[in-house]
Amino acid sequence: MTVTENRVNTDVKLTPLELVREIELKYPVEKVTVRGMQLWPYLRIYLFAHGAATTQQSRGYMRSFLSGIFYGFSNLFRKHDLLFYSDTMERRKISSKYHDKSIEYLAEILPSSLVIEIPLPVHFKKNDIPTKRIISKIPFYFLETIYAKIFLLNLKIKNRDVLDKIYREYKIETPYMPLAKRFVAQYISTKKLIKRFRPRAAFIECYYTNTGRIAAFREKGVKVVEIQHGVISNDHLAYNIFRKFDSKYFPGYLFTFGNSEKKVAASENFYIDAANVFPVGSFYLDHLNSNPVVSEEFDDHRKKYKTLVCVSGQNHYTEPALMEFLNKAAELAGDILFVFVPRDERFSEGKYNLKQNIVVNRKLNCYELITLCDFHSTVFSTCALEAPSLGVPNILINIGGLSQLHYGKVLGDTVTTMYAESPEDFIKHARSYVSPGKDRIRELNSEIIKPGYKENIQKVLKETGLL
Repeated sequence: MTVTENRVNTDVKLTPLELVREIELKYPVEKVTVRGMQLWPYLRIYLFAHGAATTQQSRGYMRSFLSGIFYGFSNLFRKHDLLFYSDTMERRKISSKYHDKSIEYLAEILPSSLVIEIPLPVHFKKNDIPTKRIISKIPFYFLETIYAKIFLLNLKIKNRDVLDKIYREYKIETPYMPLAKRFVAQYISTKKLIKRFRPRAAFIECYYTNTGRIAAFREKGVKVVEIQHGVISNDHLAYNIFRKFDSKYFPGYLFTFGNSEKKVAASENFYIDAANVFPVGSFYLDHLNSNPVVSEEFDDHRKKYKTLVCVSGQNHYTEPALMEFLNKAAELAGDILFVFVPRDERFSEGKYNLKQNIVVNRKLNCYELITLCDFHSTVFSTCALEAPSLGVPNILINIGGLSQLHYGKVLGDTVTTMYAESPEDFIKHARSYVSPGKDRIRELNSEIIKPGYKENIQKVLKETGLL
């Protein structure tokens, strides 16, 4: 989920982080409670996000519902020591199976693990994944929705006037009551789940959309680990807190890609103690570096074009501007092939009248394509963090300043990452860049993505008492 978009109805051009900082320093938001729980840790992430943040779950809901309502249903009746929350978009094909690149290895080496998966939009067939114990998250969403609609009709918010003042001053349009109900429903449903499964730990990829669940887990003494899924920086709203809240709304541990996040965690505003941040690396990137991708199609591309660029798409309002940018760049440089990887399966190349040297690839995943290209490009996809660890430099397209906002302080090395303000700027970078070699690029990115995932994770699991 992306939360650093300035799409709010305010006259002052501040980022969401700046706006939330201002609010948290000005108003006693910690006193806004619902059923005795602090609401703000959940609410804050949605206030200034684009409207999609609150409506995205409803898109394609029926398709997901039918895919998931009985998926792994028998696992409801077993005891599970460890729970893993993930989604189908994390799966990547390795040999003949689709592995979850974030949690598969953990679930494999830790006994009695259950994966609770969101279908985006549908689940994979059981024969196509290595995961043995898995269940859809759809039944839990369904029960939470029903509970909120039937039992939370008259939900009371204590110190609601604080919220009303904030909403008036900052002209916030996202209604808070549906979010408050969702928060409480998360909490209640997770308490039922704990009673059923009796887990000792839960692993969650995105803490800030699950604070109700986390509160329930931590109240019952269940350890909660967040597994890094995207950018963590001093400019990311979710990871910078400016008021004192009860720690139960936040994970107890954070497993990160590299050491750079541990440095960020030294900030006084970071959401958890830096001592509980553990760099582990990336299972899937290690796999790709040890198992090079082979493609006859890309061998043919090499014969026709001097330079190949993999472009990571995003389900984001900047997509039309990105495609316009690529069309102009492609027109300027016929010797460069742009290989676009759409984030959304509904992407239609016909909508943008793409130039001949822009192709849309749906056969290989983004990471595989990066290894076959000379450069990686995006606006601010997390692939920007990962591409240099595959030996491929970034040329980030700084639409609306978003590339610099997300990565300016994180990816500072000009050997691994460059920024393009215009198509002309992009072509200049692509033609003037002198590569120091893939091994050196990987080395320069080792603070961002720590090599040796399997060894790292085994060590960290022992340190945290999870193994």
